[in-house]
Amino acid sequence: MDALASAQTLVAEAALAADACEALMHRYASELMALPADLDGATAMEFRLRAFGWRAWIGRQARENIAALFTHGGASAIYAGNPLQRRWRDIHAMAQHVVLNYEIGVRNYGRHLAGQPPAPGIY
Repeated sequence: MDALASAQTLVAEAALAADACEALMHRYASELMALPADLDGATAMEFRLRAFGWRAWIGRQARENIAALFTHGGASAIYAGNPLQRRWRDIHAMAQHVVLNYEIGVRNYGRHLAGQPPAPGIY
């Protein structure tokens, strides 16, 4: 990998993105654990919409990260014995879960930030 500047850049970008996702996951967990049990409806909804947006963003970022590494891995990345193939398959399976739906999660958080009610969906 010494001669491949593009590979070095890609690996650095992947590491930085993973760090950002991890930091946001820790913030999410900290804020979730700090919520009072008697949280009022508006505050609870605000947190739920923001948390869904965060989860959706993290899921998409992780999927894009692995996809970029997989693509750069070349033709051998498709073989079952290649660790990139397993990670690519696993992250795509996880990203299909409804709690990581990017379009719904980010749209509803954006609607909330714009002062609009959330569109129907899970949040």
